[in-house]
Amino acid sequence: MKLSPAAILALVVIFWGLNWPVIKIALADSPPLWFGVLRFAIGAAALFAVQAALGGIHRPSRKDGPVIVIAGVFQVGLLVACIHLGVDMVGAGRAALLVYTTPIWVIPLAAVFLGEKITLGKGLGGLIGLAGIGVLFNPLTLDYGAPGVLTGNLLLIGGALCLAVPIVVIRRHAWEGNSLALAPWQQSIGTALLLVLAVLFEGAPDIDPTPSLLAATAYNGLVASAFCMWGYFHVARHMPSSTAALGSLGVPVIGVAASAAALGEPLDGATLTGMALILSGIAVSVARRRPGA
Repeated sequence: MKLSPAAILALVVIFWGLNWPVIKIALADSPPLWFGVLRFAIGAAALFAVQAALGGIHRPSRKDGPVIVIAGVFQVGLLVACIHLGVDMVGAGRAALLVYTTPIWVIPLAAVFLGEKITLGKGLGGLIGLAGIGVLFNPLTLDYGAPGVLTGNLLLIGGALCLAVPIVVIRRHAWEGNSLALAPWQQSIGTALLLVLAVLFEGAPDIDPTPSLLAATAYNGLVASAFCMWGYFHVARHMPSSTAALGSLGVPVIGVAASAAALGEPLDGATLTGMALILSGIAVSVARRRPGA
């Protein structure tokens, strides 16, 4: 049965949303960067296996190659490093919210590097989203003196910026290869970068192969990395960018709810207010005006 892009997007949103508390659980038994290496090595291997079973592994074309490198470095390697290090320091629900501020950062980057105009809707949406980030960073509700709190939050904002870079780079790229053929190469490049970072900053892997870590690694490798990374790549190529962006807003909502249910993370007023403002700002900034409106 062939799934429509809308159905794939719905599955990606659910699976990625549920993954935030799963990552938090996994990091109790694995260093953050080494867990990133594990999940994407499995994800890339799974996608290469699927590719081989469907007729052979195909290398990216010369035109697609440089963009795949950029996507692998920023959308996999640096993004996942920021996410895992950040989640290790702060709550998984908060992490989901901060990482999904990406559309807010795309607006100024696209204006500077692509010459895109900042319309009233984009400008207003960006300001609303920034107000939501300000609520989450409010010193009255965030203990800046606690170990790792400021660093963790800034790393997650850095992850959102890392994800924004390839979005801007590939916005006008005309792809020659299909999503399934390109995804494992992107993940392989990201895995290689994560491996270098893990060796440099965490040394030899100190991993405790508990049942919970094995289950989390399998879920991350096969579902959150292999299927979801391919799925969102596929959706972004076959659906309007505004539709894909609006649909993905479900990820932090599910992430916050799942983290509260599975980890007991509090749903305080600052978190709920920040989430409402961030999601509203993104919705306003990416919403398309109807003809004649």
